[in-house]
Amino acid sequence: MNLAHWIRVLGDHPRPLRLVAARVLQRTGLSRLFTIQLNGYALRFYPTNVSANLWINPDSRFHDLSLFKEYCQPGDTVVDVGANIGEVSVVFSQRVGAAGQVFAFEPQPRVFQYLLGNLALNGCGNVTARNVALGSAPGVARMSDDKQDDMNRITQSGVVEVTCSTLDAELPAQSIALLKIDVEGSELSVLKGASAVLNRASCVNCELIGEHCRRYGHVMGDVIALLQRAGFTTFIVSGSRRLRRVDADFADAGAHELVGLRDPADFAARTGWPPA
Repeated sequence: MNLAHWIRVLGDHPRPLRLVAARVLQRTGLSRLFTIQLNGYALRFYPTNVSANLWINPDSRFHDLSLFKEYCQPGDTVVDVGANIGEVSVVFSQRVGAAGQVFAFEPQPRVFQYLLGNLALNGCGNVTARNVALGSAPGVARMSDDKQDDMNRITQSGVVEVTCSTLDAELPAQSIALLKIDVEGSELSVLKGASAVLNRASCVNCELIGEHCRRYGHVMGDVIALLQRAGFTTFIVSGSRRLRRVDADFADAGAHELVGLRDPADFAARTGWPPA
């Protein structure tokens, strides 16, 4: 990255000094000495893109986490597929409490260690974390190891070999209140390996980006159609605490948060979000 590019990046950034400090701390290894204080929990400042963005500006995340915080209740069993450094898993852990249970899956070995560190930092004894990729069938796959670690994905050109399994094989036969999936476009593959889990799930939350879906040979509507065949009514989050009904012809540009509900009335009762 040349000097002219850096000048442009800093000029466009809302917190340029914080950005420079983050890069220096990460490259020197000193970032690990810092924690990022968030609303009721903390994350270690690991050398990752997600950690840096949260340290620079905690409001920079795409998801505001309000759906997770308002939906989950004490005693729930919830699942975090694509847990990354563990922020959502920590939120889940706090919300479901000692009587609840969280299953967190992160396939990237380096990032998985950061997930474990953040779970320990927050005393998340109700979380079972597994270093495995999830898909439609067991086996092995290759995964990227990019600097932008929140964009790592399963790809034939990947430099890291990871073990693959399915949600049906990994989860015990019990009711699932919430299944969250954020795997950079391979959400459909994860869902194909979760037919039994979906029958026991009340709410499914997926990241949905058309470009990411297409690199795995499908479109967003295929994900929606699978959930509908499994008995879910499908929505996208549309504005603050609002859902918009969508069907398999949905093709809006941009990044979306897809929500599949077994019982929309139960979702409204849990969250207070008005029915769509």
